[in-house]
Amino acid sequence: MLKVQPQLRAHAGALTGAMVDVYAASQRRFTADQQAHYVYSPRELTRWMRGMHEALAPLEALSVEGLVRLWAHEALRLFQDRLVAPAERAWTDAAVDAAARAHFPAADLGAALARPILFSSWLTRHYAPVAREELRDYMRARLRVFCEEELDVPLVLFNDVLDHVLRIDRVFRQPQGHALLIGVSGAGKTTLARFAAWMNGLAVVQVRAHRGYGAADFDEDLRAVLRRSGCGGERVCFILDESNVLDAGFLERMNTLLASSEVPGLFEGDDLAALLTACREGAQRDGLLLDAPDELFRWFTQQVARNLHVVFTMNPPAAGLAQRAATSPALFNRCVLDWFGDWSDQALFQVARELTLRVDLDRAGFAAPDTLPVAYAGLALPASHRDAVANACVAAHQAVRA
Repeated sequence: MLKVQPQLRAHAGALTGAMVDVYAASQRRFTADQQAHYVYSPRELTRWMRGMHEALAPLEALSVEGLVRLWAHEALRLFQDRLVAPAERAWTDAAVDAAARAHFPAADLGAALARPILFSSWLTRHYAPVAREELRDYMRARLRVFCEEELDVPLVLFNDVLDHVLRIDRVFRQPQGHALLIGVSGAGKTTLARFAAWMNGLAVVQVRAHRGYGAADFDEDLRAVLRRSGCGGERVCFILDESNVLDAGFLERMNTLLASSEVPGLFEGDDLAALLTACREGAQRDGLLLDAPDELFRWFTQQVARNLHVVFTMNPPAAGLAQRAATSPALFNRCVLDWFGDWSDQALFQVARELTLRVDLDRAGFAAPDTLPVAYAGLALPASHRDAVANACVAAHQAVRA
């Protein structure tokens, strides 16, 4: 992996040791008995190496601190984003820091591991670290265009939104990158997936289930998506929410598609003949002369694997994910899981503050009472009148949720 950065090859042993330490520690700490999706396999190390290699390859040079920061970013994406509880995420932060201290003692770890660790290719030509406020300003400008062109929706760019958008964007940058987004209704899972898809130039297809919508309708929608991504060479983001899964067969088909980039029996008879004709024309556009049905269908599945990105969104099941993981293993094996969970207090505070900016809440002589209940732990004291109102909104939400 470090062959693309010769000046860093001396750190190959330290990098390998740090990766193995974090992987082994996470495997011991988190098990399927705690959450069904806490399953770790050597595939995580492969994904880790691939993610780092893709980021390192185009760079002309990189410092040791830059290498450690990239290593830590990929570790957090692989091992932290799936975790449910804040305490579990804090444990992973500590485990990554401990491994870095053990294997890179001479590096400036204060700079290399400074949180938040955000990477994006939106502000530079390469996948590189970005500052949160700089990213927020850029996304705010892009969001205005998105609302004009695609979806007019009020979206507050609080910290969690920035984090989740970058995670989804990272998935779309990967070959066969699929995402499983789990969070409460209204957390913005579908909107953020659509925004990230738009930023990456992906066409968005969503299932719109209606009364009488059945397996035949879903198969037709699926055929249309596969034709676009397989024969037409169009990059497609296929978004499916669990509320639109009206039949167990829907998930069976998606599970097969994620595992093999095809759904056996989906194209038969005239549909298959038309598909192979379209594949032949598509292959010719790529300079390939294919004629045998097996060759054409193999080319078709390769195109689907390259161009199709599936995003499955769902609410956190009250009974846990064990049943879903047992019936649809590819959802968890082939998808990158991002746990949105419930609204954090920080998100509630930032949303309340943002949505009240047009309201005259500033009071020059306001002095918050000493007895002010602090609902948001990050509230700056003494609180301004506007911050006190936003804090009260957080308290009200907490009371309703309790």
